[in-house]
Amino acid sequence: MSKLERTGFRVTLATSFVSALLPAMLAVRMLPRGGAASYELESELAPPVAVNRLLEKILDGERLLIERGVSLGMGGSLLVVARREPVRPQRR
Repeated sequence: MSKLERTGFRVTLATSFVSALLPAMLAVRMLPRGGAASYELESELAPPVAVNRLLEKILDGERLLIERGVSLGMGGSLLVVARREPVRPQRR
């Protein structure tokens, strides 16, 4: 966020999200894989419908918390909302 502030932005909101799923994300990433030849990207992008619905409900809950002003401490993603401060002309 310091990069945003150094470039003239004012951070108005910063929170993690995908917090409830972080342990599962870490576990999946730590599982041994058979290498690039056996990796199927589609399996991560298209989980079974029931799993996808469950994940969506969990993320809906996090979204509601964030909308109510709760800042989630850690998660798989970071949400930052910032506004550019107006540039003021320098006086001579």
